[in-house]
Amino acid sequence: MGGFLGFLFILLLVVILFPLARILIAAYNLRRRFNNATKEFRGRRNSGGNTRATARQKEKIFTKDVGEYVAFEEIKVDESEASHRSAAAGAYRDIKVESQITDVEFEELK
Repeated sequence: MGGFLGFLFILLLVVILFPLARILIAAYNLRRRFNNATKEFRGRRNSGGNTRATARQKEKIFTKDVGEYVAFEEIKVDESEASHRSAAAGAYRDIKVESQITDVEFEELK
């Protein structure tokens, strides 16, 4: 009887407790890695991150003597030029005009 109880104890250790211990260790390691990653992220965010990238973001694209406003002028296009442009555009792309399907009558719901 003592041998049988010893066998059950060893079986309990091998089948249940070892896998449970491995799961707990893996969860602990995952939590530790997550905490380290969040600390590293907070440290980078508080220190300003990559100074090269932040310096590049702060640079102004335009110089002070050039304004950011662009003046433009509307150009009137006459019918002959518009048809010429549409014909030129048609050479590059073909547009198929499909008829609209009207098989359902509209009925207002109240």
